[in-house]
Amino acid sequence: MRATAGVPHSAEFLLALVIAPLTIIASAGGLAFSGLYREPAGILPAMRGQDLVTLAVAPLLLVAAGLAVRGRVRARLIEIGLVGYILYTYAGAAFGYRFNPFLLIYIALCSMSVVALVVALRRFEGVDLRIHFDAAAPRRQVAGFLAAVAAILGVVELGEIGRYLVTGTIPEGVRRAGDASFFPYVLDLGFVAPLSIAAAIGLWRDTAWGYALAAVLLIKATTMGSALLSMNWLMTRAGEAPDGLTPFYLLLTAGGALLSISFFRHCRQCA
Repeated sequence: MRATAGVPHSAEFLLALVIAPLTIIASAGGLAFSGLYREPAGILPAMRGQDLVTLAVAPLLLVAAGLAVRGRVRARLIEIGLVGYILYTYAGAAFGYRFNPFLLIYIALCSMSVVALVVALRRFEGVDLRIHFDAAAPRRQVAGFLAAVAAILGVVELGEIGRYLVTGTIPEGVRRAGDASFFPYVLDLGFVAPLSIAAAIGLWRDTAWGYALAAVLLIKATTMGSALLSMNWLMTRAGEAPDGLTPFYLLLTAGGALLSISFFRHCRQCA
């Protein structure tokens, strides 16, 4: 795959070299400094559960970015998925966490992740990704999985919001966050669910952009599902009741991981 004019390989890797250490600082700080987060005590174990998984994502990003600049299609798609996870995580932190000393780090990670996504995606300009996947790629299985993810997010989160509008019952996640604006609703309903539907449709119709978006969302599902499982695990260890969505998180993690392996196995590398 040839380099896109005006987007040097070094820019992509340099962004990863900045994003990964900042991600390590932000996530390790959340785990190490007990006074960093100012949220209610009931939600702190969940925040640290996400930090635990995010800490593991950072080195994976460096590996993927290093392979991506050598022209590996599979690595670039994985890199974009990992950056998408970091963007989701720190957009939420920047907009949703209570003011703390790491705010500027959250803002930097949010903005640099957007730039990294643009730079990485521009490397696919003029490239028809369909030629890099063979006919045995589990296209329809992935489309079905992404459609299911979007449907479950819609049913669960719109159900919670609808229940509040009808009965005035505050959703449990919002209550634990101190009745603050609950950023997962914004990110899931505003971005993740619509993009998952778009990817499912594009992949079902065998479009080039459907392959790209589906590959990225599979990585996002795997990482975010792992983070949610980690959050519930630490909540349970701290004596807090989990949110009751563990089966969905298991589906998200296991389905995302298994389909990622299967999907990327059918992605042929190019020089």
